[in-house]
Amino acid sequence: MGVFLSILGWSDNVPGVLKQNPDKKIILMDGEDLVAILEGKIELQEFMEAKLKHLNIKAEPYLSFGD
Repeated sequence: MGVFLSILGWSDNVPGVLKQNPDKKIILMDGEDLVAILEGKIELQEFMEAKLKHLNIKAEPYLSFGD
C-alpha cells in the first residue's frame, strides 16, 4: 500500500497506468486534497478511508476532495 502526493496533480495517464496493474495498491493525492486536510475540511483518516474504499470498489487510484 502506498500514497503518492503531487501538489500540482497527475497527468491523465497516471491513474490509467495504475489501473492496469491491480496488484499495486497505490492511492493518489493532489494539492487540493492536502489543502482540504490542512484546513480541517476533512480528517485525514476519514479521507484516506474514502480513497481506499474507492480504490477497492472501483479500482480507481484517485478520488479528489471535490468528488
